[in-house]
Amino acid sequence: MKQNDVVTITKTNQEQEKNNLYVGAMGIVLKVIPISKALVLFFNDKIEGDYMTAIVDKKYLKKQDVELPAGIFEEINKKMSNLGNMEKQKFNKLKFKEYDFVELVVEDEKYAKEGIHKGERGVDFSGIDENGEYYGDIIMVNLEHIQHV
Repeated sequence: MKQNDVVTITKTNQEQEKNNLYVGAMGIVLKVIPISKALVLFFNDKIEGDYMTAIVDKKYLKKQDVELPAGIFEEINKKMSNLGNMEKQKFNKLKFKEYDFVELVVEDEKYAKEGIHKGERGVDFSGIDENGEYYGDIIMVNLEHIQHV
């Protein structure tokens, strides 16, 4: 295993699980730490743009046969140094899962245009109006505007 290898994690420990790292998460080796560890930048495929760094025992990393575009490592290193946040050691937690039953907790014009109003509940907000017409195409909803029911 060497720097810039693309890897997946095959086993997590209790601390990593507490930080929402999960088996199968893909990352890039940023630094090999003698003798048996590596600093890895992991990407959260459940939340776009989320990442974390973790020191992992190399025996729990599986090298992937992936060719990344030339220059990608320099770009990642540049962005990470600009962020100054190599210490981000936790994935963000998913607030909702697919098919969770939720309630809209705000009245907003962009939702009202779709026929969806505060207090509506469901897995999605589609329905049939008083004229028998279907409403509620898939729309983007701010996660702060919904809650579990």
